[in-house]
Amino acid sequence: MLNTAELQSPTLGALATALATAQGQITDAIRESENPYYRSTYADLASVWRACREALSGNQLAVTQTLEPGDSAALLLLRTTLMHSSGEWRASLYPVRPMRQTKEEGWVPSEDPQAIASAITYARRTSLAAIAG
Repeated sequence: MLNTAELQSPTLGALATALATAQGQITDAIRESENPYYRSTYADLASVWRACREALSGNQLAVTQTLEPGDSAALLLLRTTLMHSSGEWRASLYPVRPMRQTKEEGWVPSEDPQAIASAITYARRTSLAAIAG
């Protein structure tokens, strides 16, 4: 288990103030992408970025998303870091396990580039929405 020092700066006052202001300005992400498998619509990564980019940057906040190795070959970790111009920061880790669906076995781990890219994009969208609030 990670300790708090690995996920945030020692202080968060300026970051919290800026994020509170930004959250008052962030708009709803628009569900404009279709998932035919589930017959549903969803807000894709671009829509989540459009909903929060201006509010974050206007309050001196930036987000980075980087990949790190996980504890096994089939696992990546997406680190999403929210940073403030004061130097304060807060991060989250999201496990990325690329999967593909088969008729015989259902969902199984996959090293297919499409499965990897899809899992990373899903993790980025979910993590961005979560850290921006």
